[in-house]
Amino acid sequence: MHGHSSSVPRCHGQRITARWFAACIKKRAVVSPLLKKPSLDPSCRDVQLYRPVSNLTFVSKVVERVVASQLTRYLQSHDLMPRMQSAYRKYHTTETALLRVLSDIYAAVDERRVTLLALLDLSAAFYCGTTTYSCRAPSSTGVRDRRFGVSVALIFLSGRTHRIFYLGQLSEVSNLLFGVPQGSVLGRLLFLLYVAELAEVIAAHSFTDGHFYADDSQMYISVPVPAADAARCLSACIVSVESWMSSHCLKMNPDKSQLLWIGTRPLLSKVTVNDVAFSTGSLGFSSVVSNLGVLFDVQLSTADHVTSVCKSCFFQLRQLRLIRSCLTTDAAKTLIHVFVSSRLDYCNSLLVGVAD
Repeated sequence: MHGHSSSVPRCHGQRITARWFAACIKKRAVVSPLLKKPSLDPSCRDVQLYRPVSNLTFVSKVVERVVASQLTRYLQSHDLMPRMQSAYRKYHTTETALLRVLSDIYAAVDERRVTLLALLDLSAAFYCGTTTYSCRAPSSTGVRDRRFGVSVALIFLSGRTHRIFYLGQLSEVSNLLFGVPQGSVLGRLLFLLYVAELAEVIAAHSFTDGHFYADDSQMYISVPVPAADAARCLSACIVSVESWMSSHCLKMNPDKSQLLWIGTRPLLSKVTVNDVAFSTGSLGFSSVVSNLGVLFDVQLSTADHVTSVCKSCFFQLRQLRLIRSCLTTDAAKTLIHVFVSSRLDYCNSLLVGVAD
């Protein structure tokens, strides 16, 4: 016998190389369109209402998980993970992201300043971005060919095909030229590296801070009243962000972006700015915005958020009451934890210290 076949990996403590990754991974996905919200009409044919989830092979996901683990360890050991990104990372959640932003806002309030918060919306962020651009991200963070044989990103993102499965029928095979496959393991990490430069774009503008959760971008600036400079600084930062996105095949959606002034009532009464300029026009201010599932109001009273959570919980309790007689005690407890307790627990640390 003369050794092992080249198609069989030797995993006895050795790192899996990108060549073996290329040999094992199956690059054909079956895409099943899923409605973005359960309340939408399933008979509607509007593609904007669907999320294209890629069903990948089992072997593909196993190999991706191993490579993602190696890549994550490398990035963490060299402190290369984006500092202002909270998605898909250990010990980072939407709650930690919001706590960071709120901490900065509370500090500004203590210094008698107001904060202008901008929640930027990206249009189909995971589906955009060419393979060529996406492959640059790992090398820019120090992952070189010598470590994986060839670029992991190039192997993972290039040469992919997919078929659409809808109403029991499969479409013809077509090439996947943009974005990262939804449902993949490695694609989430590559997307974070792809948009990591956004933090540098924001940091280049004085007094402007930012935080991200996947494609949800938050930018904020705290200034003394009357705060006329805040709008100009934020507008210049947004223009730079839009320019960067345009060069990286991403698109900001001003129609779904939101702006909010935050501060005490006496300070907010002295603010004279009515809108912020975007490249496609101007955007006015809201009195309440939804930030990663939490409602923010101008004075951070959390009254709107508490009301919304209570309303949602009581609705679920009324629904469960209709079937309570058919459930065992354990089943009822499980459903309560799933539909009620989970809503009460979500980001509940943000409510610490709020007024009764």
